[in-house]
Amino acid sequence: MDTLIPTINQLQDVLHTLGEEELIELPQIVVVGSQSSGKSSILENIVGKDFLPRGTGIVTRVPLVLQLVQTTNGEWATFQHADGKVFKDFEQVRAEIEAQTSQITGPGKAISKTAIHLRIHSPRVVNLTLVDLPGLTKVPVGDQPKDIEQQLRELVLHYISSPNSLILAVSPANADLANSDAIKIAREVDPSGRRTLAIVTKLDLMDRGTDATDILLGKVIPVKLGIIGIVNRSQYDIDHEKTIEDALAAEKQFFQRHYPSMASRCGCAYLAKTLHHLLLHHIRECLPKLKQRIKTMQVQTQDRLEQLGQPLSDTAIKSGALLNAINRFADAVKASIRGTSGTTFTSEDKLPLSAGARIYDIFHRSFGREVEAIHALAGLDDNTILEEIYNAAGPRPSLFVPESAFEAVAKRQIRKLEAPSLLCAELVQDELGKVLRECLSIQELSRFDKLREAVLKTSQDYLLQRGPETLTFIRNLIRIELGYINTSHPDFGGTATIVESFKSHEQNTALPPLDETALSALTARGNGEMTTSTPQPAATETKRPFRMWPPYLGIGTNVDTSKTEAVPVELDECPSLEESTLKDMSPHAKMQVSVVQDLVTNYFEVVRKRVRDSVPKSVMTFMVNQLQEDIHSELVKTLYEPEKIESLLEEDAGLVDERKAAHSKLTALNAAASIVSKVSVETF
Repeated sequence: MDTLIPTINQLQDVLHTLGEEELIELPQIVVVGSQSSGKSSILENIVGKDFLPRGTGIVTRVPLVLQLVQTTNGEWATFQHADGKVFKDFEQVRAEIEAQTSQITGPGKAISKTAIHLRIHSPRVVNLTLVDLPGLTKVPVGDQPKDIEQQLRELVLHYISSPNSLILAVSPANADLANSDAIKIAREVDPSGRRTLAIVTKLDLMDRGTDATDILLGKVIPVKLGIIGIVNRSQYDIDHEKTIEDALAAEKQFFQRHYPSMASRCGCAYLAKTLHHLLLHHIRECLPKLKQRIKTMQVQTQDRLEQLGQPLSDTAIKSGALLNAINRFADAVKASIRGTSGTTFTSEDKLPLSAGARIYDIFHRSFGREVEAIHALAGLDDNTILEEIYNAAGPRPSLFVPESAFEAVAKRQIRKLEAPSLLCAELVQDELGKVLRECLSIQELSRFDKLREAVLKTSQDYLLQRGPETLTFIRNLIRIELGYINTSHPDFGGTATIVESFKSHEQNTALPPLDETALSALTARGNGEMTTSTPQPAATETKRPFRMWPPYLGIGTNVDTSKTEAVPVELDECPSLEESTLKDMSPHAKMQVSVVQDLVTNYFEVVRKRVRDSVPKSVMTFMVNQLQEDIHSELVKTLYEPEKIESLLEEDAGLVDERKAAHSKLTALNAAASIVSKVSVETF
């Protein structure tokens, strides 16, 4: 147990020397109280020496870390900032504290969080570590800062908020304890009072007839660690050089005379022993967690140092580092697209989609849904189709549906596949841009801002080059479909579609059925045969037979041509195309429109399947695969030049400073780990 306090003292020394005092929250006792509450007198009584600055107003303006070390012979003091200088005259100790305070805070009455570390060796002390803080005040005096109250409050809270700190709350007995600043601020961070010890000073200055028994027994304000009464030297005693030994003897007599039942539990001697035992037990409770904390911080700091990497000393090392960074970036891009990045997640995490999975989603959900949502006859009405038929037929009467009308309508609909196809390529290009930005986070690039920017720019420039080529190829795919309407495609049932359309039209209209001769001619027409000749009469017949074409086909009339006579007729003025198409359609026109609709629907499905299959293949070939194949060589060609290496691998000044700080931090942690590892397991 006796090794615990020296262990903490060693940790404080190491951390202070390395400038890492706030790295680890060490177990310590923090002395808190208002100005003139008697804090300084308590510390001097515990040490047995006059060594603290005295005066009016704020005398203690910086934290004083006081380490007491029990020795067998001699008394001396050392300061960590004094390079091992030994002070045997405690008046010089006081002067050094004042000088160092002025150096830290400057002239005036300003305060600072920077601590002074003082170690006192004496046979009259117990092993103890205390932190004396500036006294709390409310009103600025003289040249004190206007916000002195807030500054002092923040300083005190900075030290006592740590769960590893015991709070020594000092309050004068000649003031109402319920209004004690020390008790009030201690309760803010320790409402249960589990780590607060209350000290009541100046019991000899209480009004006559008053008694502090209830206060000392904890009946007024309960504190779990207890309340100890103290009698300090008065200013009169100090001015007349009353020794601390005489003051301690007078204190003992006071308690025996006024509080005999509690005399053994009051006074500075009892306080020192109590603080020693409290600190020992507190360290014993905190040390296991402290060890674990040090180990955890060692691992974290070591990992961060590895991420920051070693300084690059010469050109050869820098060249290797540049190539390694390019290789890692190219591999990261490929792995992200292929979905093999190897990143692991806990079961509670929502797994993010890889870039390859997101591209698949664009191909088969976004693009696929968009293409499937285009209706084969979208934007077409019967009049529009009939106009195409009339325009294709020209002055000639159409026996069947003109091929040019079908092609014109089919091309009109095929063009609607171009926009979603181009959008698909643009979406994939945007997704690849995200991949490039995401892969910049690899460790090899994190150190070099200029290299990261150059890698991103080079990669994005190459990706932008792939965009126009891919879009051009997709436009050509649509041009290919528009350039040749292949009615002989095995998936295009042209004949079956026409025949089915005629049969459906017969069932839905009161028209005479097609005879076998007409059906044969129609079938031939549907199969691409251009003949439109009608059946020839037998040579032996002298009279033309009736032609049995249904009137809605517009092929001849069902009359006996041998009996027709010339009848003079008068023609009306020819109506405009718009007027003729907007009138009620004849059965023949309706049949033609129906056939075109069926043919276009059938052929559009054939083209839709090809486009839906070809566009993703084109994007993968000309954009995604090309990026994966060429990204490494493009980066090497652009960036791996002798005159660029030096500037590209220039480290940010902040990163250099961070590496130095991490080295210092790791050194402190290693030293701390070495110190705590020497504490015997039996200690606990």
